[in-house]
Formats: sequence, C-alpha cells, structure tokens
Amino acid sequence: MTMAPELINIELARLVEDSSAWRKRFDRYDRLIDAGLSCEEAAVIVTAAYQIDLLAEMEVRHAA
Repeated sequence: MTMAPELINIELARLVEDSSAWRKRFDRYDRLIDAGLSCEEAAVIVTAAYQIDLLAEMEVRHAA
C-alpha cells in the first residue's frame, strides 16, 4: 500500500518543523486520528486546512 502524499508531507514535517503553527497542525492531525479517521484522511484534512490558511494570508497581504 502506498502512502498518500499528504501523509508523507505531514510525517516528514513532524521530523523537522517546530513552529507553533506546525504544532497546531500536528495536534489537529492527532485529534482527527483519535476521532477515528485514518492517517491518510487526517493528513488530507490538515493539508487542506493549511492550504486554506495560506490562501487567506495571501488575500490579506494582497488587500494591504
């Protein structure tokens, strides 16, 4: 079985990232797994939320 790219990204980031934003993402990821989602499902959700956050940040910067 191959791992979803989102899951690979989350697991690699867990090894090297230490910012509060990433800790928040890891906490969200762990809570989704605790709620019964698979690792892949949780990674897709956390990755999508991260992308939404990036888009919102870009909109704020563009509006300024």
